[in-house]
Amino acid sequence: MRFALLTNNSHVLENLFKTFGLLLVFIVIIIACYYVTKLVGTNQLAKSKNSNFKILDTYKLGQNQLLAIVEVGTRYFCIGITKEQISLISELDTDSFTVPDIKGMPSFAGVFSQAVKAGSKKKNDGGGKSSEGPEENTPDKEDTDREI
Repeated sequence: MRFALLTNNSHVLENLFKTFGLLLVFIVIIIACYYVTKLVGTNQLAKSKNSNFKILDTYKLGQNQLLAIVEVGTRYFCIGITKEQISLISELDTDSFTVPDIKGMPSFAGVFSQAVKAGSKKKNDGGGKSSEGPEENTPDKEDTDREI
């Protein structure tokens, strides 16, 4: 009987070690994916910054069809892109369109932090109540402090 209890406990410990081992392997894989993605993203960003090709604007015409204004060196082209091919439509003069000012646009981090601040301010100021619609029948603070 005692031998049966020892073998039963060893199976429990063995299963526990397997579970923690799998959890550890999973965590290592997630961390490795994070760093590989960061490395690949950094390399792609460096390549795109030093590239002579820039897509300035796109306009979707339909499913898998769009127009794009592309800067190649100092020249600008309008191209059509479909699932099957890419076609040159025309070369553009710089006077015929306006180049979007990317430097004047706010960064994603700045817009996101403003949205978070606005959301937390609204939550703190409004107490989670909406200013629209009927108010719910909630007890006042004085009523909740009183013992029943």
